[in-house]
Amino acid sequence: MIPNNCVLIVDDEESARDTLEALLAKKNYHLITALDGYDALTKASTYLPDLILLDVMMPGMDGFETCRKIRQDAILAEVPIILVTALDDRDSRIAGIESGADDFISKPYDKVELRARVHSVLRLNRYRKSLGERLKFEWIAEHTKEAFLLLLENDVISYANPQAQNYLQLTDEQIESGSLRFLPAVDKIFQRERRDWQFWLKGVDDATRPRYLVRPESRAAKEFWLRVDVLELPEHIAERRLLRLSDASAEITLQRKAWVFQDVIAHKLLTPLNALQGLTLLREEQLALLDREQQELIDAACRGFQRLTRQVQEVIHYVDRIARLVNTHEQTPVKSCLPLLNRLQEYLALSYRIKITLAPELERRIFAVGDELLELVLRELLTNAKKFHPQHEPKIQVIFTLDSQDSKLAACAVIDDGRRIPPERLAYLTQPYYQEEKFFTGEPEGMGLGLAMVSALMRGVGGYCRVRNSSDTQDGIEVCLGIPLL
Repeated sequence: MIPNNCVLIVDDEESARDTLEALLAKKNYHLITALDGYDALTKASTYLPDLILLDVMMPGMDGFETCRKIRQDAILAEVPIILVTALDDRDSRIAGIESGADDFISKPYDKVELRARVHSVLRLNRYRKSLGERLKFEWIAEHTKEAFLLLLENDVISYANPQAQNYLQLTDEQIESGSLRFLPAVDKIFQRERRDWQFWLKGVDDATRPRYLVRPESRAAKEFWLRVDVLELPEHIAERRLLRLSDASAEITLQRKAWVFQDVIAHKLLTPLNALQGLTLLREEQLALLDREQQELIDAACRGFQRLTRQVQEVIHYVDRIARLVNTHEQTPVKSCLPLLNRLQEYLALSYRIKITLAPELERRIFAVGDELLELVLRELLTNAKKFHPQHEPKIQVIFTLDSQDSKLAACAVIDDGRRIPPERLAYLTQPYYQEEKFFTGEPEGMGLGLAMVSALMRGVGGYCRVRNSSDTQDGIEVCLGIPLL
């Protein structure tokens, strides 16, 4: 909403002030009055009006002198001033122009003309301020390392600063054409998770939350992430959105590579673990010499050592595998997933045969990822399905279809019949080190890195990982992977 314009009325006669207030009251202006030139300077500095209606014939400091002093003030110099005067001779008008007045209204004034003059000056002043702010923005935007774009309501790019043009590989000619839309321009270079952008700028979801674009690693360039923040602009500005694009590669890498600490402190974890291993080598005859309480303490220490060893190994395994697999440039036939799933069935000793469905349109397609990555991801999902099933005997379906929103992706849904997850917790499952408790007490096995690793891997190669509960009438969860296709 545009704030009400502030108009300062300056006149030493109360009746004149009241008349001007009555004429302008219906226009919903914020009206302020001053009794003389000195009062006008004080009120102008306090309220920073959008227009000053200034009487010329005032005692002490007349309107010409007041106008000159306002123009000498760096803060007030640009405020429009209309002189209200009974003087209508040539010399008086020249004096008004020389003092810095923008317009004149002669007494007695016409009511309609007065309102029209005030409205016109305020409108021009608003345009001047808007233009000035835009020029300031453009100057800053041209010289900053941040990337900014201005979008019209239909997603058309009306302005892109040099950094934004660099990120999106745009030219001035493309922008000046008036037909370049943001998402089509983005899709030529970057990949995006379609669900995050489904209601882009439609007001259905929170338009201010950050979204991400990724350019997967290639032989020529490393993986590159952009964070897109949307800033709302005032309603009276023609552009509807201000976008800020930030290089988020380091941010994403930090989130995904929780393993950075490995090279520094992994050996500090493993060394004391090796020393503690001696606890497990105690012979039965040695333990027999201890009393019952001592034996229980030794048993608890051994269990703690074994659990800590598994957890440290899982962390190191997590960081090693992701760093290596995301950086490979391999290909795998989609059909190879069928024997792979059969092998995993035997390896994990699943009680029920995995039900596999492969859409015909994928039978001759090729995944743009390596078989080692696919095996790691599928094994992790199947392991979780078994580990968190109440009886550890899940019935699993794996369905391969073409992604309904992106023909460059295959959708792989892994569905089990285990327990459901509270809806408010689903979003946390792909965060590192988060683990949904299986019971009210006790600690579930593992470090909570499985789905975080899967999500990091899939997003790193330009895909996605989404988790949801099965339909309302069924137990279990569904993990859907978006796997890039050639």
